[in-house]
Amino acid sequence: LCGRKPPEVVLHAHHIFSRRHYSTRWDIHNGLALCNGCHLYKAHKDIQEFSDWVQSKYGGEYIDEIRQKAHTTADYTKEEKLELIENLKKCLTNIKQ
Repeated sequence: LCGRKPPEVVLHAHHIFSRRHYSTRWDIHNGLALCNGCHLYKAHKDIQEFSDWVQSKYGGEYIDEIRQKAHTTADYTKEEKLELIENLKKCLTNIKQ
């Protein structure tokens, strides 16, 4: 949001749709990396302005897809949860490289 990047800042994970939406809780497309200030003081305090920024950056269609998925009931099996974890680990490894 502010354009600052590591090592200047430590990035925080922010969910576009809350973690309470189980179906998108671990979905990489539902996440953004924000600096501490943007995460705490923009995303969680100035919610409308932040929502407008996300909409303009990613587009309405992208956000609508995530919204639809977020409002879908998810009941993951143990195996599906383990697969999600492995996929997230792979994403992290790719980002670090």
